[in-house]
Amino acid sequence: MTLSKEDLNLKLLLQVIFHINQSQAINKGVILNYNLAPNLPLLISSDRTKLNQILMNLLGNAIKFTPKGKMVHLKAMKDGDYILFQIIDEGIGIPKDRQEAIFDAFEQVDPNTTRDFGGTGLGLAITKKMVKLLGGEIKLESTLGKGAIFSVKIPLVESSATLVEKSEINFHDFHFCKDNVLLLVEDNPINKDMLIAFFDSLDISLRLKTVKYAYKKHYYSNLI
Repeated sequence: MTLSKEDLNLKLLLQVIFHINQSQAINKGVILNYNLAPNLPLLISSDRTKLNQILMNLLGNAIKFTPKGKMVHLKAMKDGDYILFQIIDEGIGIPKDRQEAIFDAFEQVDPNTTRDFGGTGLGLAITKKMVKLLGGEIKLESTLGKGAIFSVKIPLVESSATLVEKSEINFHDFHFCKDNVLLLVEDNPINKDMLIAFFDSLDISLRLKTVKYAYKKHYYSNLI
């Protein structure tokens, strides 16, 4: 994995991550919210893709392991020369003797986790590698049966670019006629999952079709 830093709007990034995961939370009956501390700069320099993947994975896990009626929080705050992201849930929790092991590849809290919740046990291992690549660290605090707090710290590098303020996107304001047909072509699995979640939040179901085609001896799949 390599870094690709760019200027990004931190507020907008959190908004998009929140709205994409809101559909999953609503379906489970989980209360989801997010908060950006006012003393954080809105424009930072970082790897947008990796930061997005880190927060999407941790927030998705938090919702998955949190029962109906409980809460999940996504917070971003300033911690010295770092940005501190916290994903706080009221889920099943993780016992102390498993809190380090779950960051290893193919590890789950217990053998029943895959059966009950799905997953391969690779998510947190990859997440930890991406956090380290960004020059940060990830920590876990948890009590079995009382939820978990995943804390991610990455260096705070403020951008010198000019911020163009945009109003918050409210996906509930979008309405589509169900008689219309929309064709989406996407070869990035992460983008595909985000699009599925986005359209699910609009109560629009997608018919998925994987197409394989050759171009300069390379094969592409996972197309919508």
